[in-house]
Amino acid sequence: MTRHQDEHRLKVMMVTEGTYPYYFGGVSTWCHLLLRGLPSVDFTLMGIVADPHRQTLYELPSNVKEFISVPIWGVRAVQELDRTLGFGKLRHSRRITSEAAVAQEFVPLFRRFLSELLSESWSPAALANSINRLHRYFTTHDFDLAMRAEATWKAFAAFATAWFPRMAAKAGYPETEYSLADLSTALQWLYHLFFPISRPLPKVDVVHTAMAGTCTLVAVCAKLEHGAAFMLTEHGVYLREAYIYESGQASSLFLKILRLSFARRITELTYRLADQISPCCDYNKRWELRMGARPEQLRTIPYGVDSDGFAPAGKKAGEDPAVVVWVGRINPLKDLETLVRAAALVREQRPDIVFQLYGSATAEDEPYYRDVVALRDELGLGDTVLFKGYVAKPEAAFNQGDVVVLSSISEALPFSIMEAMLCAKPVVATAVGGVPEEVGTCGHVVEPRNPRLMAEAILDLMNDPERCMALGQAARENQ
Repeated sequence: MTRHQDEHRLKVMMVTEGTYPYYFGGVSTWCHLLLRGLPSVDFTLMGIVADPHRQTLYELPSNVKEFISVPIWGVRAVQELDRTLGFGKLRHSRRITSEAAVAQEFVPLFRRFLSELLSESWSPAALANSINRLHRYFTTHDFDLAMRAEATWKAFAAFATAWFPRMAAKAGYPETEYSLADLSTALQWLYHLFFPISRPLPKVDVVHTAMAGTCTLVAVCAKLEHGAAFMLTEHGVYLREAYIYESGQASSLFLKILRLSFARRITELTYRLADQISPCCDYNKRWELRMGARPEQLRTIPYGVDSDGFAPAGKKAGEDPAVVVWVGRINPLKDLETLVRAAALVREQRPDIVFQLYGSATAEDEPYYRDVVALRDELGLGDTVLFKGYVAKPEAAFNQGDVVVLSSISEALPFSIMEAMLCAKPVVATAVGGVPEEVGTCGHVVEPRNPRLMAEAILDLMNDPERCMALGQAARENQ
């Protein structure tokens, strides 16, 4: 390839958060297939991740010309990222920033950002502009000093003092107070969220985010600073999962309202600013349209799976032993508690049925995994529910089962269901995201968090091997 041809190759920056290339799973699988399937496109990959020590799990394709890892937690100062990512010279070239300069130059920008982000009256253009102006400031000044300056703290505290009582009252908590610790934690949270836009971004033709949220901050700056087109491929609905996450947190009302306000407003901004929004299933469209997306922006792009890699093998329905298989990442959104409780109900009628669960937990999800194991042991299911660990080839796991189950409380269009169906397995799954679209008539779709309905659906299939096999064959033919 000549230099002239290379200059005219399409340049795309893909931005992910908490998925590719650090974790296996549906979104990561999709991202990897996309990169490999577009060898004529040059990619910059920005992976936003919580843990600075998290290792990548994929060998990146050769068309990924630059990989930028941005850990936003476990790092005390952005200067550590500068050294890690080779931005040491950048740090030294930034202007010496005094407290007085912060008060005069940075604080007005920060106040405008907070106002557009958190006030009821806002302008998408003004919020986008305030994000990009912060990005410009961070790349030319001392980021750490600006965010930790006394003037910044006073500005944030003053804003919160006026903002929170109104929002709490609107949510039905007019007498709720907040603490100094709440303010400190909140400002620290914002400090870390700014990490991805604290350094210059590459000039690209397209910025492609695999979700809304923090990724949107990067997309806004790439679009406004360099004129990049903005494409969002929404897998799980970011805002929906933020609501689910906060419902299970024990943090203060102040922090919950702040984080949910960020999630809602940044989602609204994402849908208004994106040039194209491509959900992986039609279910997501309802959220996107409700939150401000326009019909002409939307184009559903369903997942695809290589059918050559997933095919029926070995065990047939009705053969001993009777096995139900689950494959996935052990995480609260997968709701394995419901699956374990359903297994207890199944065992009352069919003690011969074994549940084999394939997957592993990250360090963050290890406490959840221990809770699920404790529930299994409490219910006396040590011989019924077996944790088999990570499986490199999921088709091998699927082909050990009669039925494949999915118990999640939030999904988009899970790869595990498509892969199981290609292995000619009927599915029992919760009615979340695009799962009903995916399963169709080739299994049962049940209400989330309902062990009784899940157990009944599993028994309905497991007690009729011929029907089970017929549905499995239909599942493969429909993929």
